[in-house]
Amino acid sequence: MQADILAWLVPAAFATFSGAFLVLRLHGIGSYWWVASFGSAGLAFAATILPPPPPPFPAVKAVIEDILFLLALIFFAYGTTARFRRRPGRRVLGAILFVSTAGATVSALHGSVGREIVFVQTGCALILLEAARAMSGAQRHAGDKLLFALLLALVIGLSLQNILLAGSVSEPLTFENWRGSPWSHVFHMVSSVIGILFAVTILVSLGLDMIEKLRRFSEIDVLSGVLNRRGFEDAARSFEERATGSSAVMIVDVDRFKTINDDFGHAAGDLAIAGIGHLLETAVGRRGIVGRLGGEEFAVLLEDGDAREAHRFAEDLRRALGEIAWGPPLAGRRITASIGVSALRAGEPLADAMQRADANLYRAKRDGRDRVISGDRDESRAA
Repeated sequence: MQADILAWLVPAAFATFSGAFLVLRLHGIGSYWWVASFGSAGLAFAATILPPPPPPFPAVKAVIEDILFLLALIFFAYGTTARFRRRPGRRVLGAILFVSTAGATVSALHGSVGREIVFVQTGCALILLEAARAMSGAQRHAGDKLLFALLLALVIGLSLQNILLAGSVSEPLTFENWRGSPWSHVFHMVSSVIGILFAVTILVSLGLDMIEKLRRFSEIDVLSGVLNRRGFEDAARSFEERATGSSAVMIVDVDRFKTINDDFGHAAGDLAIAGIGHLLETAVGRRGIVGRLGGEEFAVLLEDGDAREAHRFAEDLRRALGEIAWGPPLAGRRITASIGVSALRAGEPLADAMQRADANLYRAKRDGRDRVISGDRDESRAA
């Protein structure tokens, strides 16, 4: 009686995890696949605890349990790979499910419990292997790496169980003696421990995702959509550690921004900042880093290009900004910017290059605005 009560703790734990993932998903975290996965596993474990029905139904019960376990791992594969915007092969999983179920069904109908287990465990191992293939190389943090390691560990464990099961069973396993056999205890112990480890690892990974999301959010300027000063400095510091080629920095300052707020209101000024942030982010793309230093001032770190290329790039930005046709309340208003550019010399701190770019920006303001000035290439161009 006590053993039966303890046995029911396993499906209860899986049902609890399924409910926890459901609550998280309703709050926009995680995946419904994990809800279905742990729910199916809970049902499968619950079915194994129930005593076998009278013949010929034990085979039917066993096949239902097998399908539930296989579906639980298929759902798990979809949920795990969806974290990385990837998917396992549908045809591959469909073929594994069909062959494993067919083999297990034929074995169960012939009363060969050992062969049935081998078919199911082989199918489970192949499903997990396909999930590992789909998520290979996409791990983002320690939680993802642990999840990947657990997938491979379970594949190896299931394979070893199959080898041992095929080579060391002295008497044939039947539906009557399976429940009390050592193999039943090993199967339940390994499956429940690995399942709980998977659930805990997923929860840890989701927690790390939230921490990373909050960290990124703290580095984003909400109004412009680009990095704030702190985020720009952190990203630039990371770039300095890995930089190998030529690069340049530019300071972009909107001309006469105060008149925009005075003439059209602060909502119009916010619209201009958002539009300029979008323009810079789109133009720079993966070539560099964009940040809002404060007010109407932006910084761009161009990671690939010398001073001449940076100057041309800044000119393109200046022209593109001046050609924007703003909607209400800025309809008809032409917004321009002055840009100071400086090359980032090998081995020098970014702050030194930004100081030169800032000095060039003030020269552009003094010389009439709406122009680019580069100290590394003493050249300016008016609109």
